[in-house]
Amino acid sequence: MEALNLWIAKTWFGRYFGLRDGEKGIEDSKFSKELLGGTVTFMSMAYILAVQPYLMGKAGMPEGAVFASTAFIIAISTITMGVYSKFPFALAPGMGTNAIVMGLVTGGLADWQTAIGLIFISGLIFMLTSFRILKWTKPLGAPESVYNFSLREIIVDAIPVPVKLGLGVIIGLFLGKLALSATSGLPLDTGNWTDPATLIGVVMLIITASLFFLKNKNGQSLFPGAVLAGIIVTAIILFVTGLAPMPEEIVKEPDSFMSIFGKLEIFDAFKFEYFPYILVFFMGDFFSTTGTSLSCSRKAGFMDDAGNVPSIEKVFHIDSLFSVIGAWFGLTTVTTYVESASGVESGGRTGITALVTAFWFFVALLFSPLFLALPPIATGVGLAVVGLSMLAVVVDVNDFKNKPSDFVSVMFMILFMFITNDFAAALCATIIFCVIVKIIEFFAIKEQKMAEFEKKCEDKGLDPKKQIVYIISTNAVMFAMGILYFVSQVLAPSTT
Repeated sequence: MEALNLWIAKTWFGRYFGLRDGEKGIEDSKFSKELLGGTVTFMSMAYILAVQPYLMGKAGMPEGAVFASTAFIIAISTITMGVYSKFPFALAPGMGTNAIVMGLVTGGLADWQTAIGLIFISGLIFMLTSFRILKWTKPLGAPESVYNFSLREIIVDAIPVPVKLGLGVIIGLFLGKLALSATSGLPLDTGNWTDPATLIGVVMLIITASLFFLKNKNGQSLFPGAVLAGIIVTAIILFVTGLAPMPEEIVKEPDSFMSIFGKLEIFDAFKFEYFPYILVFFMGDFFSTTGTSLSCSRKAGFMDDAGNVPSIEKVFHIDSLFSVIGAWFGLTTVTTYVESASGVESGGRTGITALVTAFWFFVALLFSPLFLALPPIATGVGLAVVGLSMLAVVVDVNDFKNKPSDFVSVMFMILFMFITNDFAAALCATIIFCVIVKIIEFFAIKEQKMAEFEKKCEDKGLDPKKQIVYIISTNAVMFAMGILYFVSQVLAPSTT
């Protein structure tokens, strides 16, 4: 195997991806490890092939077409990521946005075509933030502040920290609620705990969650494919015991996705009452991609001492591009998957890992009957575990030890979500709440805050007065957007 690794590393293929050939190439990269890393990544995220068609089916979309579109776009986007960025990352429709789209449709707020239109618009916004759109002015002699202009940095600064942290939490809670409901997963909300299928689902949920969160001393997952395994084992038990109908066939030609291709409604999605949902979709993709790419790069050893990752912008280019392309294929937001970390932990270091992952998703296209026949209880097990994983931010007290007000704001966001069951309302209410808290904090300890602020500006070589104007204006815009959303709900109650 070592001879094969060395031979491939010396070919044009190995040199392009930077396989280690002795002295040159990425540290600890081997073709055999890339094969393993890509396979493990596939096993870790293949559950999306069961969950995406199931949730979109609830929204009125044909499940067979959604399955084919999902597997196809995952494969194509992941190949593009591997070849263009050379990072070992895979992409797929993000968990959370698919559940929100289902909620929009089943709640009567929009049809699925308009909901996918919202995804398309949020993808366009993400594209604008992912490319330095004024870079072409550099040869013309423009100052660095112009050609190096980045919308992404402005947005990161403008959105309150509690909103960034809390968004994943409320999406996790929503997924958990969805997973434990009779209509979408484990029917625990009916109170019928004596049902054999429900009992099997509860036991498998406990086992799957235990395996999913089991890690070694280095913090690496011991069972990266736990979610997929939990779904499959639950389904097999239900099939064998006769508690769920067996699939009539295992392998068949995939359905055409043309029934959902290009069917998005873009103009209908431009109504003001939909704007908070566009913001939710954008923020979910933006911060998911940022967090996933940086954490996986750190695991792979790509991050330097200053916390920078060379060529990381290429990840954003591909991610944003396929957020737009995916919408045309009838998919919710396509994003870089955090499950890519499992492939990195297994030895994946180059884009070859992404190519291997894509290969397995092409193979999976042939097994649509198996994925589409999975019982709701089995997919509910997977949804519940993914939802639990998104609650991890609440456990990480290090994010809040220096800013208890951030913790209060996150709790406010969660409480508001529980009361209203409305993502947009929770997002806008929390933005308003955070701006008010900032104002109160500033006037309570004005002198200390100003001293700290001026010191930071001095360290970064910034003009304090200009920064104050910038901060006030961005907070004013965020506050106004939150107020306008609630005004729109009062003026147009029929949309809620």
